[in-house]
Amino acid sequence: MKKLILILTAILLSVFALLTSLSLNDGYTAQRELWRINQKLYYIASYNESTPDNAINQLTDRYHDFINKHSKTLYANQAQLMLGDLYSLRKNYSQARSEFQKAICENKELSAQGEFAIAKTYELEGNQEKALSIYKSIIQYYPLTKTGFFVHIYLARHNATGISQK
Repeated sequence: MKKLILILTAILLSVFALLTSLSLNDGYTAQRELWRINQKLYYIASYNESTPDNAINQLTDRYHDFINKHSKTLYANQAQLMLGDLYSLRKNYSQARSEFQKAICENKELSAQGEFAIAKTYELEGNQEKALSIYKSIIQYYPLTKTGFFVHIYLARHNATGISQK
């Protein structure tokens, strides 16, 4: 009986070790790494005007390294959105739009967020018509996402302040 218990325990431990080794790259590491990079972005956003270009370039490199390392995950698309935000902070809207465009993928919520961010850059540049057309396309193509729902509220709030629905 003791021999049977020892054999079953050994089998259980070997299965546990096998499953643990197979799930080493389960996304938690990528999520934690992205969180750390984003903390630096939040700090830079708080002190945008006084942040040296060297710090911005280092953060940009960290995002690119992360995207290359985790290219097959949704975290890479999230990092792409954050990289676009970094360019938007520096008022480099064309580069920001390019980065946001790369974040559009099969995930509807991330795609809607990318489209919304693109529209926002057009709005910040003063191209209200282009922004409005993108907002309307978000409503049409991503109606069941949080961002798609939020666009209705966003347009209602900003209707009196500059974006007019025609």
